[in-house]
Amino acid sequence: MTTTDTRIRVFLFIAGLLLGAEAMQPRTVLNTRPAIDGETLDAAVRRNVANILFERRGIKVQTPETDVCWVNAPEGGLELAHTLTDQTFVVLGIPPHSDENRDLYRVTARVTPFGMTFDDSWIVNLTRTVQADDSLLVSNGNQVATVVFYSGAPTAIEVRDFLGEDPNRVGTDTWGLLRRIGNWVTNLEQTGQIVGIGLDYYALDGSADVRASDLRLSIQNDLLTLWSNAQESPLVSIDLNSHATDGRIRVAHLPPVRKMKYDFLNWLADRGRGFANQGIAPNWAGSSIEMMKEVYFKAQEVKADIAEVAPVGEAVQVEAPEVVEEAIRRAKLQVSASNLPWPPPPIEPLLEDRIQGEGIWQEVPADVATRQPNAPVPFYTTFLRPDPDYRRKRVWIVVWDPAQVSLKMRAGTTNPVPQTGHRGDGRIPREQETLKRVVAGFNGGFQTSHIWYGMMVDRKVLLRPREYGATAGSWADGRTAFGTWPPSAPIPSELTHYRQNLPPLIEDGVFNPYRRRTWGWHKNVAGAVHGMTTRSSLCYTYDGFVMYLYSEFQNEHGLANTLFHVGCRYAIHLDMNKGHTGFEFYKYLPEGVAVLNDEHAEVEGLTFRGTSLHPTIRHMKAPTRYLGVDYRDFFYLELRDVMPGPDLHVTAANTPATDADGKWSTIGIRHNSEFPPRITWAEINTSTIPVPQAIPFTEGPTMRDTMDSRIDVFQVDLESVAISQTSGPIPMTEELMLTLPIPANFTGTQPITLGSQTLSGIPLGTGNETSTNAIVIARDGDARGWFLVLRNSTTGRARQLLIERGIDNAIVMPLKRHRASLTYQQTLENNEELVWIEAEVGAIDGNVLTTLTDDGARIVLARKQRPDRIIRMFPDMRPKPRKTRKR
Repeated sequence: MTTTDTRIRVFLFIAGLLLGAEAMQPRTVLNTRPAIDGETLDAAVRRNVANILFERRGIKVQTPETDVCWVNAPEGGLELAHTLTDQTFVVLGIPPHSDENRDLYRVTARVTPFGMTFDDSWIVNLTRTVQADDSLLVSNGNQVATVVFYSGAPTAIEVRDFLGEDPNRVGTDTWGLLRRIGNWVTNLEQTGQIVGIGLDYYALDGSADVRASDLRLSIQNDLLTLWSNAQESPLVSIDLNSHATDGRIRVAHLPPVRKMKYDFLNWLADRGRGFANQGIAPNWAGSSIEMMKEVYFKAQEVKADIAEVAPVGEAVQVEAPEVVEEAIRRAKLQVSASNLPWPPPPIEPLLEDRIQGEGIWQEVPADVATRQPNAPVPFYTTFLRPDPDYRRKRVWIVVWDPAQVSLKMRAGTTNPVPQTGHRGDGRIPREQETLKRVVAGFNGGFQTSHIWYGMMVDRKVLLRPREYGATAGSWADGRTAFGTWPPSAPIPSELTHYRQNLPPLIEDGVFNPYRRRTWGWHKNVAGAVHGMTTRSSLCYTYDGFVMYLYSEFQNEHGLANTLFHVGCRYAIHLDMNKGHTGFEFYKYLPEGVAVLNDEHAEVEGLTFRGTSLHPTIRHMKAPTRYLGVDYRDFFYLELRDVMPGPDLHVTAANTPATDADGKWSTIGIRHNSEFPPRITWAEINTSTIPVPQAIPFTEGPTMRDTMDSRIDVFQVDLESVAISQTSGPIPMTEELMLTLPIPANFTGTQPITLGSQTLSGIPLGTGNETSTNAIVIARDGDARGWFLVLRNSTTGRARQLLIERGIDNAIVMPLKRHRASLTYQQTLENNEELVWIEAEVGAIDGNVLTTLTDDGARIVLARKQRPDRIIRMFPDMRPKPRKTRKR
């Protein structure tokens, strides 16, 4: 018997078990009565359907007249024949665990001509939005629409097509028979019908000032309209065929997402739990699936035990001592040069020997993960063997520099189940500039069917933060944030993304500080008592770096020991088990790849190569999983826009450019050893740069007669450099980095603010410009300042350089001196005292000044404290007393 035959038989057995369990459930429903005096048959049917939900599930229907709707109601009234066929209803009801928010339910029942209902079938919750209210229910044939309210404001309109999902739109039209059957069972669990339910989601923006009591919704001739009782014109109209919108509320249409192919065992477990959670199958069905998983885990333990005693095919090589010594030497040199241990020093092995590569950080090559130009290696990887009983099992580790890499996350198409009405699309944003910066993706946390923890994506809350939940997030400026959420704490305004998963596994050197008893371990079924399985974790270290750990075979205690050993200060337990856990690197290929295979993916016309952290990682798809559409939440990493960026573009004209032209450097500027630099500079010989036709230029005699025509370009990080302007003596301080001369008593007409300093100058124009000595000042967004020192060059050429970097707002300050001398501070050899050097930037010597005289006005650039690489949210958070903790 083949593997496929076995899976088919197991699948059919489970499906028959679940369907048979539903068929054997009792059908007696109380309080279903025929129409009473003065009550229409339609009203009686709605009342009885509401009673069905309350008697069977405890679901309260507030107003059956408006909260119960037919799907494709019978034409011409009720007849005796309708007692032989199921009728479908949609109902807004308050679930037992909610006080006021309604969910949308699908109910089928047989209806008599007297308004009685009987033989009720499955009751399926279609929304499960605990913290949002589904409202304004309307139907038109097979189309059903609702408005989702969160915190009193309408956030979305959802339109469902009960004729079923379109296989072409959801991507199942090309699936094989077995996967299509599996999709039918999934549809049955999630929607109550094997063909599924088509869903179009319309996110609303700009509707916060609209009150729910003033709204009404209507569908007519495929036109969906949201009205306000206070206005005659509609707030928004939506053509359900073209999805075109009209009205004062902005609408974003999210079409049905393309479905993902499931791993068979994970699909089987999810369906068992799903049928039980929906009430379609008894609880023992879900427990049976859990027991099957326990048997599987026990089998994995037995397999691992056998592997440890089996003969090894080839000898495992021990790492040479000189390799370790060289890695330690390089790490010490790096710390000495930049005061930052990047890459981190080698990790001591947990076992008595060190096999080849163990604990030695290896850089991730540029052909595996995309890199920023002029930046260090952003990723390093290594592995450890943590368990002497399972010496062949490893923990694979990847570390990245959060100064270069930003942590983001996405919600899956079905997990987490949103409580607020906002839905996940399961994919990385499709803007090409964003995709080009994506360098990696890895798994998220547990499903909401296991446990509910908070998640927010792009400032849209899908699940509210849960108190004492370990949280990883992204700050508005791109920095990574970690922290334990205090009770009733608001969401910080600068937090754009967050994902929680259980309390912290490690917090400030303490394992399990909140004394959680279970970490996704097993229930001692079939002897699987140790919880040994694949696990993953996310942490940040005492040195300010971020790590992801993929453990092949550990429980929470073994994982925590490894986290402690590699220097983690704060750690979150992520997902577990094969198929749910994995880490992938992505390389953007500008040249494109014609033939796509398991290692390549094409997204929005861009081609990527995917590489797993290690071949032992068995993910649900090839190593491009998170570039597609995923049904579960995940993290992804993108490169931050850091200094210096690509070299300045230089085009040769009459004479060739030198090798140094346009290339960024930090030589000759203090406090630039760490990355990213605070100030970086480039030199351009402007006699080799042609002036664009759009900028007229008449060469003056100075440009023809001199070869010393150049621009020195300084790029400044405004978050780590303080800028000031002075006409008096400059204080001799350790923090000084650089000074630039400017004209004294100069008054400009256009201001530019750099940090806390506002400078004024002449607007940088495009007219006829002759050679000049001047300083051009510009600002790039909120984070960078630009200073261009012109020496017998033109403002037109300076403007060209700025436009190439997307900067179109700048000012000019003319200089009287032929050369703009630059002053900086350094320590001379054999002299521990700081002295002033007046020289060109990049020079190794210059005029030593014993004092700084008042030599005209200057712009002073000084070092200031950098923001922390990692943001620790709620640093004063402390574990709550054990006796008050909810289990």
